[in-house]
Amino acid sequence: MSSPGAAASALDEWRDFSLTCVQYPTGDALGHLLAAVSLAPMAIAVAHATVFLLSRDCHTLAFGVGTIANFVFNSILKRVIGQSRPESHFRQAHNHYSVHGMPSSHAQFICFYVTYANLFVYLRLKRIFPVKGAAAL
Repeated sequence: MSSPGAAASALDEWRDFSLTCVQYPTGDALGHLLAAVSLAPMAIAVAHATVFLLSRDCHTLAFGVGTIANFVFNSILKRVIGQSRPESHFRQAHNHYSVHGMPSSHAQFICFYVTYANLFVYLRLKRIFPVKGAAAL
């Protein structure tokens, strides 16, 4: 059985999650899981491109345009806000992440995706299953 000091020193070593520049502490199972989950925007983008190429649907086009507009808006916000990323020994040693950290591109993309999906489902179901006698929104 290893000592607590040995476990802490193992967590000081960082390794890359393959396919990306997402990094997590060596031996940290939760860090590995979260590194994999951080690939969600890439998976959504690949799924979106595939659906658009196969269906050429207006909703898919609107989502693609919205995604691009969201990216541009995020880039503008990063320059206007100019919030630097938190300091860490890893970032100082490896000189990573020179781009501003706030607002988070991942968080903003996921918020856009969830909002778009909820509005899409709401408006689609409202059209398919209209409520009789209810005032139009």
